[in-house]
Amino acid sequence: MPAPANYAPVAAGPFAGEWSVHVTLLTIDASGYGILNWRTYSTCGESPPPCDIFSGNDIIDGGNATISLTAVGPNSASGEVLTTTVPHDIPLGPFTAHLDATKDLLSLSLPLFSTYPLCGTRARALPVGQQNAEGINCGA
Repeated sequence: MPAPANYAPVAAGPFAGEWSVHVTLLTIDASGYGILNWRTYSTCGESPPPCDIFSGNDIIDGGNATISLTAVGPNSASGEVLTTTVPHDIPLGPFTAHLDATKDLLSLSLPLFSTYPLCGTRARALPVGQQNAEGINCGA
């Protein structure tokens, strides 16, 4: 995933990696550049953009954003939304991030994530029963 030409690299620290929940995926590289994809649950052809495209068994997410993120401590980061297709879910501008390293969860101060965090690799690997017992919900 190449960064845009006008992008200034920053250190993502422990925030680098893949974070997801159900139909939402955030990938952050070591420099702090990230791409976020999510379902809008609006179908192109039935609803105006932004909308999801259905092609056979594939779904192309209509929600897309690019971010930059800088770790400002072991568990916190500041970021900026650079581009977005759904400004009411992921508005342009600054946001903050908090890492719960014990549970491997990433919380973002963006409207789409007001009620749930994103799961890291360790959290996603837990069986659903164990996720539930630990108050984690990585989705199906």
